[in-house]
Amino acid sequence: MTYNHDIFCKAFRKLVVRTRKESFITQRQLSMESGLTRQFISMMEGGKRIPSYENFCLLAKGLGLSAAEMSEKFYSIYERECRGMEEHLKRLAGKGSPLAAEKNCGKDYVKQR
Repeated sequence: MTYNHDIFCKAFRKLVVRTRKESFITQRQLSMESGLTRQFISMMEGGKRIPSYENFCLLAKGLGLSAAEMSEKFYSIYERECRGMEEHLKRLAGKGSPLAAEKNCGKDYVKQR
């Protein structure tokens, strides 16, 4: 699997939102538990920020997970998003544009989701 920054950001955003909601906590509560600001959590959920490793560990702790558990959840979401992008690019290429997949780099797929 190749790395795609847009998909990475989208998958991380989904991870934070989904995991927080599964834990039934607000951004404010997560902020208090993790030591991260509510604004930073909001920016992560909006796909505007990606945390450092240190902040990733704090986020995991605030969600009641280990960094390893959080990483596994992230990787699962990332893989799903990559498969979805690959299917989308195949559909684009099938519409008569042989370079569609290469030119778009999946950006329109990321925006759709």
